[in-house]
Amino acid sequence: MDLARGTYRVDEYHLLGGKNLKGYCLPLSGIWTTYSTGSCYSHPVEQLGQLILIKVFLTLRQGGVWAKSFAFVNCVLPDNSCREKGRFHGKNETYTVREVVWLLWRKLGVTIIVLFLLSACLHKPDEGHPVLSGSYCTQQPTVPVSSILVMTYNINYGRSMDGSLDLGATGKVLSTPELPDIIGLQEVDVRYARRSLVENQLSTLAEGLGMHYAYGPALSKLWNGYFGNAILSKYPIVEAYNNRLSKQFTDEDRAFLHVVVDVPDVGLLNVVVTHLGLNAKERTLHVQQILAYTRQLSGPVILLGDWNAEKEESIHLLEQHYTDAASQFERDYGTFPSSSAKGARIDRIYHSKQLLALDYQVLMEQASDHRPVVARFEFK
Repeated sequence: MDLARGTYRVDEYHLLGGKNLKGYCLPLSGIWTTYSTGSCYSHPVEQLGQLILIKVFLTLRQGGVWAKSFAFVNCVLPDNSCREKGRFHGKNETYTVREVVWLLWRKLGVTIIVLFLLSACLHKPDEGHPVLSGSYCTQQPTVPVSSILVMTYNINYGRSMDGSLDLGATGKVLSTPELPDIIGLQEVDVRYARRSLVENQLSTLAEGLGMHYAYGPALSKLWNGYFGNAILSKYPIVEAYNNRLSKQFTDEDRAFLHVVVDVPDVGLLNVVVTHLGLNAKERTLHVQQILAYTRQLSGPVILLGDWNAEKEESIHLLEQHYTDAASQFERDYGTFPSSSAKGARIDRIYHSKQLLALDYQVLMEQASDHRPVVARFEFK
């Protein structure tokens, strides 16, 4: 149906509470506008043939009362007429929920099937997410390595405490006052969502800092958009593995990224970065899985993460096998939220016995809702 201008006017809805919505208008934009009397025809409408069924949703609600059955609406034009191949002619036709569902299926069934098949082809959640890795490093460090500086930082996809999106500010934090040798990041978007302008944040940060990189998605979207953990390194990343954590007790898919870094004059270093969830049982289970994995590794290990916990079983389990880098320093500052120095210390760095912590700091930065944590290590 080709119409110049118009909207749908709801002539009547039968609701559980006996109320009705007579006089309400449903514009093309989907915004409800109330009119006490008269017709509504303020929005341009084109190709309205199937739009009535689409716009009259099954969950339509007014005043907290859910619709029990549905009434078709009239398409009201300036001349108070409605045309759609003899279907309406200004008459009200009431449909039950079952009839509306059936009519929607008849109209949209093929589209739904095509979208389902497309989703099955493009999204394979049971096969895990691939590691994205590469390098923007143009020259290797030539100074002999006597110690390494590492950082863990939940960047909140580049959004600061004031709500502004500024990945440039994130990059400045990563390199101030000194660019770490290895950086573990959480909540990094790679073409993931409009919230981060569908940007490849991994590539932007790695290129801007001139570092090697590896990325382990925890979540993915159909168009190869990802959300997850990353590691940036001054030294070559020779191996990288993304490991998905089990979905038991989970509210959101979780993963941990393991890389092997070739540190000059020292050898191979295992670095793991993760971001655990908000459920205590989930965190304990995931720490158990991470420990089962890391205990099989040879060589020194550094664990970087947003653990989302302070004093609970998951933290006790970690500290039975690894040392908290902050444990020998009187700098037990909070890391979340970044606006408070007395917040929770949930962002932590752990290390194996082959490493000795020389320094530990929480940086007072607010480019994210978390504060970055840095530690310097030497190899025993």
